[in-house]
Amino acid sequence: MVKKKKTNPSMLTTEEFQRKKEQYLKYLKDSPQYSVLVDPEEKYNFTDDEKTFIAIYCEFKNIELAALLSKINMEKALALFGSYGAQQEIRRINNAMYQQQFSKKMLTLEEIGGYLTSLITDDVPTGDRVNSKDKIQISNILLKIHEMLNNSINDPKKIMEVDIEEELSNLSLDSLKLLLDSSNNGDVKKNKEEIIEGFKKYNNLTDEDISYLKSLSLGELLALLNELNINLEKYKKE
Repeated sequence: MVKKKKTNPSMLTTEEFQRKKEQYLKYLKDSPQYSVLVDPEEKYNFTDDEKTFIAIYCEFKNIELAALLSKINMEKALALFGSYGAQQEIRRINNAMYQQQFSKKMLTLEEIGGYLTSLITDDVPTGDRVNSKDKIQISNILLKIHEMLNNSINDPKKIMEVDIEEELSNLSLDSLKLLLDSSNNGDVKKNKEEIIEGFKKYNNLTDEDISYLKSLSLGELLALLNELNINLEKYKKE
């Protein structure tokens, strides 16, 4: 008696996934909920300076720097930061930034999947073709990518820890395996947590701030922290 292969009932077909992805990307583009602009629907009647403060805070996660660059004194800045409207917008914008990070990683994973598929079908220059053994390995990686993409539609955290952009610079079977496994890599997680601690010494981060920072790659986190340090040094000298 031939055993039937078990299937995952939660896995989407290619058509279902593409439909959901297109709906998600369109909603991300068109919905004010996912705009990175401050108060796009003018709910809170912020002044231009207040909008600038909130936008800069969302970028650098630092009240003092946001006050300086928006030309708001610290007393007013602290009052604004603690206000209901500002907190609502900071949470919304952090989520919008998080979702945009996720969408970029999702699309990049699709690009990787397309590249690997071309290797299996020999739809690449002769010099780039791989042997039968590597094609089996590539097929396994493709299955993982397919599963990751399916899961990501309902749970973005599945791929948010994967540093895709860095891996694309040296695309190989070994680096792709590392890419797919990196979300479970304790060292990567530990390093990111240490960098996020660097932000905490400048300001008390909200849960939404931390969630957004965790969505960034190691390289993006380091670049953001470095830019924050540079701006603060300029501020101290003025």
